[in-house]
Amino acid sequence: MATSPMAARVASRLAVLVIAAAAAAIQPAAAQQKPAAAAAAKAPPPPAAASEARRDIEQAERYLNSFRRLQSHFVQVAPDGATSEGTFYLSRPGRLRVEYDPPVDQLIVANGSQLIHYDRKLDQPSYIPLSQTPAGLLTRETFDFEDPLLEFGGYERDAGAFSITVRDAKNPDLGSLSLIFTDNPVALRQWVVTDPQRGVTRVTLSDVRLDPTLNRDLFVFNRFDRSTK
Repeated sequence: MATSPMAARVASRLAVLVIAAAAAAIQPAAAQQKPAAAAAAKAPPPPAAASEARRDIEQAERYLNSFRRLQSHFVQVAPDGATSEGTFYLSRPGRLRVEYDPPVDQLIVANGSQLIHYDRKLDQPSYIPLSQTPAGLLTRETFDFEDPLLEFGGYERDAGAFSITVRDAKNPDLGSLSLIFTDNPVALRQWVVTDPQRGVTRVTLSDVRLDPTLNRDLFVFNRFDRSTK
């Protein structure tokens, strides 16, 4: 399936869902994000490493399935190095909101079926099926890394952190999503979106709140609503 330029642009913006806390612990793991599936296929890991990977993946699943809603401040670094920040809201299944702080005048809303990317300066909303964006992976009702709809892209571990990379099995050309977790306790601390053009966007979050009370209007696109914070 061909990916439109708008879908690719939104894919880059959607990396804002990457959740990261302690930058010192996260950046070493993020810096080592490399395609790992081919290497894993050629050389199976030793039993001890395979056991560790299995444990980490199971703990990551339990963590991701332990909450339905999330709110966090974020700092995003785009493929060109540009930095932006704002507030991210998630309500599974199917809903999210990315509210950028000035001077970035953009808004992203997923309403359950569509992803709306709104440029406030141009007063121009763009609509994309949610299933055709990386947000479709993050807003799944439940996480199961063995789901046949997910294509496993690799596992890596660094001191105090590990990453799991996945793609949409039906639409692998949409890019990949790497979820980076810290351990002790296991918590999602970053995600990295690699878009179809191999552009990489990373975001760190702070003040993460799990299962906060969120107004449903957050996930309804309203071009006249300048901010809901």
